[in-house]
Amino acid sequence: DTGATYSVIDSDHAKRRFGLTPNSPGVTASGKLYSAAGEAMESYTYTFKTLTIAGIKFENIPVRLAKLDDTKQLLLGMNELKHLRIYLASRDGLIHITAADAGRAPQ
Repeated sequence: DTGATYSVIDSDHAKRRFGLTPNSPGVTASGKLYSAAGEAMESYTYTFKTLTIAGIKFENIPVRLAKLDDTKQLLLGMNELKHLRIYLASRDGLIHITAADAGRAPQ
């Protein structure tokens, strides 16, 4: 979500999939997040050592836990998207994603 700074996982999904609740070790209160409609919601932060989404591995990714609407389980925010190169191949109906620095020589 290019309008979201932070990555957010739906709190119900975080509980079902990862066993995370506001009282879990490593989870801290993060204040309010606001939906696109301006609705305030409580949020918590948990830093995943690794998180793999559709084969893309992120390391040490802080993720907010908050109640999202029923159609979303995860919003990938700009803090993570800025590290990706995304190519939409509309003719093929494919999305190609690589690390933004893929193929570059280490400095």
